[in-house]
This record gives sequence, C-alpha cells and structure tokens, in this order.
Amino acid sequence: MEHSRIIRPLTLLLLLPSVGIFAQDGAGSGGIEWGAVVVRPEASLLEAHDNRVQFNRTTGKATSDFYSEAAGGLSVENLPARYDLSAQLRYGYRFYSDNTDLNDDFYTVGAGAGSSENPLKWGLSADVTKSLNYNTGYDPSTGEGPDSILANGPNRRSIVQGNISYEKRLTEKSTLVPGYDIQHYYQEFPNGGTAEWQIHNLSLELQKEYSEKTRLTVGGGYSLQVNDDENGTIGTVEVGAESRLSDKVSWRASVGYSAADYEISGFDQGGILNLRIFWQATEKVSAYVFGGNDFQPGYGGGGARKVYRLGYGAAWSPLLRWT
Repeated sequence: MEHSRIIRPLTLLLLLPSVGIFAQDGAGSGGIEWGAVVVRPEASLLEAHDNRVQFNRTTGKATSDFYSEAAGGLSVENLPARYDLSAQLRYGYRFYSDNTDLNDDFYTVGAGAGSSENPLKWGLSADVTKSLNYNTGYDPSTGEGPDSILANGPNRRSIVQGNISYEKRLTEKSTLVPGYDIQHYYQEFPNGGTAEWQIHNLSLELQKEYSEKTRLTVGGGYSLQVNDDENGTIGTVEVGAESRLSDKVSWRASVGYSAADYEISGFDQGGILNLRIFWQATEKVSAYVFGGNDFQPGYGGGGARKVYRLGYGAAWSPLLRWT
C-alpha cells in the first residue's frame, strides 16, 4: 500500500543490523558441501491469482488472472573463513491462463564479498533482477523487505552497494556501532521510464544485551540522496528491540522519527514503525509476518512517498538441502 506525499525522492537506510538474534532464525538449509563451498540448489512451482495483472490508470479498473511459475537456481558460499564470498543465480518463467501475451521470464544474478569475523566489518554486493510484478517479498534471514519501488509489470533493476562498520565494546553487555554505507540504484520500466539514485548513509547505534534472548537498540542516521532531479537529506532517530521468545519464535520491532529536506520538494517529517515476527513451525516449515511504514524514494520526476507495507509468507523445504 502506498500513500503519496508532496516531497521528492528520499529514502531511509538506517535499519537494525541484519546479523543478530532475529537473523539467525532465518537461516536456510545446510546445503551440499562441495570442497570449500556450500551449494544450495533451489526448485519451485507456483500457482497463483493476481487481481492486478493489468491496471488502467484512466478508468481505474484492473484485470485479474491466474498464472503458473516454474523456477530453478542455486546459491554458493564459502565455508566459514576470514572472508565471506557468495553468489546466486535464479531463472524462471511465468505462464498466464488468459493474458498469454504477458508470459515472460524472470531472473536474478548476484554476488557478494565481505568480512564479519572481526570488530571491523565490511561488505560489497551487486545484483541484477528482472521481475514481472510487485516485488513485495520479505527475507527473514536478512531482514530485507520489499523493494523501494513496487513496479506493476516487467522491470529490471540493479543495485550495487557497500558498507563498513565497527563494533566498539563499551561494557560487557553494551556495544557502540558506527557505520557507513553507499548504494547505487537503477531500475528500468516497460514504458521506458527509469529510476536512479545514489545514497550515502552515516549511522550510529548503541546495542544493549538486555538478557540472553533480548537485545535493545537506540540510534540515529543521516543520509544523502543524489539524483538528476534534486538532492536531499534525511535524518532519523530510532529505538528498537529484538528477542527470541522460544526456539521457534522470534520478533523484531523499531519505532522512530524522520525529517527530510530536499532542494525542490521542501521539508517533510513523520513517525516510522516496523514490526517483524518469524516462526519456525517445524524443521522444514517456517512462516513470517511483517508490517510498518517508511519513507521511500520517488522516480521519474514524481515525489517521494510515505509507504505503508503489510505482508506475510511461508516456506517449505521438502528436502533439507533444497529450498
């Protein structure tokens, strides 16, 4: 769900660290060890109904249809070492029941490198993804939510990003984490439109181990977005918590306040809230729900938006080495 605001492109990259109590729950299958790497093959079949296959902005009416998907792929990463290396590949094809002219393929190709063994942590990654509709997925293993722009139709986007942070232990239970990350985002749409920006983000977070299963956080961030239309900045303060309720259930929540200032669009501000819950029902079945709001960038000359997102999902791994 999206709600337009009057300001132009902006984004918020200040997130609770993806490596933590919550992230551990999302770990996938053990994979297949092959030499110094772990390979995780993937195969999927999907039957779905979409009530917004095509949308006529003039009449305000949408066309619905059933579709089927078949996809396969694999991810590769090295065994625990000083440096982490990974790569992923996924390809699939979608078949519509009535709107057969919309049949098309989709894919993802990506790679990454980083180090998380020492207090000084860094990472570099790049990926190219072709999607056929709203990319609203949420990955519990990383904490990543839907794309900044939800495109209704085939689109291709690429993201190159890097990050560096340092964990400074203050006491036995508290850690101060300054960080910096940079992202280049580019997306192409069927009508020839594009979205492109670069974002620089500085953050500072204090983490407190409240108990063996619960961690509290408080932090702030300042980000600069640069694009062809205008430049802008956004500042944020945020408090959060993440906890493992049991061996099967964990949650993560944050609440904060953001203020944005852009060259043309002007000033805007508002509260932000996010909640994520993960349930590992059995060794092979998991489910999640997430919701909240955030500032997201605009594109194609349009204004930035304060978006509200709510989603849920489930996963089944029939074979522990497959997804």
